[in-house]
Amino acid sequence: MADDDRSIRSIAEIIFSNATDWQVEIVSSGQEVLECIALDQPDVVLLDVNMPGMDGLSTLAAIRRQLQIELPVIFLTARDKRDARQYSELGLAGIITKPFDPIQFTNKIEELVAAWLAKNAQK
Repeated sequence: MADDDRSIRSIAEIIFSNATDWQVEIVSSGQEVLECIALDQPDVVLLDVNMPGMDGLSTLAAIRRQLQIELPVIFLTARDKRDARQYSELGLAGIITKPFDPIQFTNKIEELVAAWLAKNAQK
């Protein structure tokens, strides 16, 4: 998971450590995501859309070049849903709008990934 907002990273760390047994790397930049992927391919990637330097779109493109396979990517965005619709043709697993509900956060990730996997299994 990458988000440049320290408070979002802190909340996510608490959620993941208390609500799941997932192994999660939480970083603050797109470049750090690429470094993590070089060490170990993740099952899913969560990306903040608006990060300084390498934003979510640039990071998504770099992930696809680096891995050369599809994996579920979820964008995190504070933008409203009308702006989020522009991302629909990117092949994302989905979009989670910030601020997100901490209680439903991991459920939403699981739901989006399951739908993405089902859709891509049909291809």
